[in-house]
Amino acid sequence: MIGSAQAVVVNPKVSQTTAVAFTSGQVPDPLSFLGIGFGDSGEVQLADAIAAATVTSIPNGGAETADGAAQVNVDLSNISNSLFRARSEVFTAPPPAVPTDFGFFTFNMLDRSLAAMTATLSTAGLVAPGETAMADLVLNLSGTLVYNDPTSTAAATVAVNPFDPNNTETVADMSASVSALLLLGDSLVVADDILLDFDINNIPIASLFNGSATLESIVGGGSPGLIREGDWADVALDGDFTLDGACTALYCEYDISTTITFNDVQSVGFGETFDVGLILFTSVEGVSDNAGSDGRRLVSNFFDTATLQATLDVIPGSAIPEPGTAAILALGLVGLGFSRRRPNQF
Repeated sequence: MIGSAQAVVVNPKVSQTTAVAFTSGQVPDPLSFLGIGFGDSGEVQLADAIAAATVTSIPNGGAETADGAAQVNVDLSNISNSLFRARSEVFTAPPPAVPTDFGFFTFNMLDRSLAAMTATLSTAGLVAPGETAMADLVLNLSGTLVYNDPTSTAAATVAVNPFDPNNTETVADMSASVSALLLLGDSLVVADDILLDFDINNIPIASLFNGSATLESIVGGGSPGLIREGDWADVALDGDFTLDGACTALYCEYDISTTITFNDVQSVGFGETFDVGLILFTSVEGVSDNAGSDGRRLVSNFFDTATLQATLDVIPGSAIPEPGTAAILALGLVGLGFSRRRPNQF
């Protein structure tokens, strides 16, 4: 590696960006023909994108409410100043909760929000012929997961697939989660009909960071468990998770704060570009229930903002390496899909 002492640190030029904000909520609704109510909002823009939606089980303020928002603010003069925000919340309030089933189907509270961006960054005017620049990226992310069950009865069950008895899935009564992906490639392509039906564990591109954290009820009931997956499962990041007070079957809150630096992730020369991307995804889901005047509440609040910082270390007079293989990210928006593996609880 060429000594960093020779490098001059500059901000890469922003050639183009695509920003996405989307949120979707669901509640059981006895006044709906299907027994379920939906609320969603989405926006795809070259720069800033904003989405917000709220839906209740009864139009004049019902028993269940799903509330979500997402926002991307792109700074075209300096990509490091761009902001990503996402939050999801569901809660039950008076009057008493309505039934959550309709025929053979069960409809519960659900909200999912996504803030995402891809950007093409350039060396134009920064790197001269014969020079090389090394790109450094920094991921900053902070927010809170909240689990509140006044009934203290939420639990998880192990469901058996009727078509495949050997296939089981653990289903939690209450769950709040956040996922983040930091992407890097020579060509990150985001289609205009962008994103949201994807498995965040199987993004078709290598990511610098891919992590999720979920606070959810467990089999047998009692205090919820924190499940950390992907890069967030690394023990080196234990300090990123702070329990606010005690975690009980009634109330549990985790504050998450992550800052990770990735040095020399891409080499670019005169007239070359590289693409970066950030996906922030919040999700909450729960079976509605009431205990007197207050009911269940789940929050994944990452509206404290996330940032993706990018800088170039320009090395005067260095040789230009061969460009890397292009990586293409194609994401299609047909609804908000999300699946998670379920490792041992943290």
